[in-house]
Amino acid sequence: METVIAFLHGCHWSIPLTGVVCLLLLIHLGINFLYKVQFPKYVHAAKHGRVFFLNVLYHPFKLFVWLLGFSFLGTIYMDRLFQMGIEKNAIALLQVGIVFAIAWAFYIFSKEGERILLEKWHQDLTTVVLFSKVCLLAIVFMTILLILPILGIPIGGLLAFGGLGGIVVGFAAKDALSNIFGGIVLAIDRPFKIGEWILTPDGKMEGCVEAIGWRVTKLRTLEKRVLYVPNNLFSSMIYINRTRITHYRIWKMISLRYEDVEKMPQILSEIRKYIASRTDLDRSEMNFIHLVELAESGLDLELRVYVKTSDYKKYFQVMEEVLLEIYLIVRRLGGELAYPTRTLYVSKET
Repeated sequence: METVIAFLHGCHWSIPLTGVVCLLLLIHLGINFLYKVQFPKYVHAAKHGRVFFLNVLYHPFKLFVWLLGFSFLGTIYMDRLFQMGIEKNAIALLQVGIVFAIAWAFYIFSKEGERILLEKWHQDLTTVVLFSKVCLLAIVFMTILLILPILGIPIGGLLAFGGLGGIVVGFAAKDALSNIFGGIVLAIDRPFKIGEWILTPDGKMEGCVEAIGWRVTKLRTLEKRVLYVPNNLFSSMIYINRTRITHYRIWKMISLRYEDVEKMPQILSEIRKYIASRTDLDRSEMNFIHLVELAESGLDLELRVYVKTSDYKKYFQVMEEVLLEIYLIVRRLGGELAYPTRTLYVSKET
């Protein structure tokens, strides 16, 4: 190796440069060719481990080969670099490139892990997003810690300054930090996931969760508008996760005429038989229909049944069928629904 370096050192500076660059291009093309040939074979043979490592190492390895080539050129032209006074800069640039290649490999590793979690292990999207964010944060943090000493920036002094600066920044950006910590809490506790429907009891906030970011959560409302909610608000507000509901309740007041009071027992009996016959109503819950009030305009019946579904569309379908059948039962037995009426008696005085 020393003989080769000595020989190249005696040549014109363009000859080693041209030769090394051409060799690097050939190696680069060779790596691309092998990847395009072997990757489909491994995919077809379901060799998931080899596919995983090929994806992880493909691009960083090519960068690493170029860095080795430039390192070899730096060895050849070391005297010239000393004369120009940039030898330290060249070495630092090479070291930064190596750190970047390693960080790049770990980043691709995290993205491939994210893909496997979704496709192979069928993890929910919220967990995968949390995994991706934590990996990205760790990679960026470690890369910065490795690059700073290479650039001549002492980490100890930076950390000491960061302790005082962190207090100042913490006060100045407390809302932003609270949103970030709120996002971490949401990702850990998972009161809702991406794709679930949430709403507040007062109805001011309602929508499908499309993304849980570091600072805000993105909702898509019924009007298809995008609603951005700061993450720290979720720690102090009450909200309902409609997607995780197990039952929907049908709770209605039905009013019959006073003229149908004698038919009331038979009407209630038929409605109860119908409710008991439906398999999509949960019999373990307190399903009932009762006369609850002698109101001003009619006899008020309270209907309360629980539908065994978490599908909002099916809930409305079942409710429609139940209410229509109740009305038909009332009509079939000679009854009628009551309407708000008022009778006025006029005295016949002469």
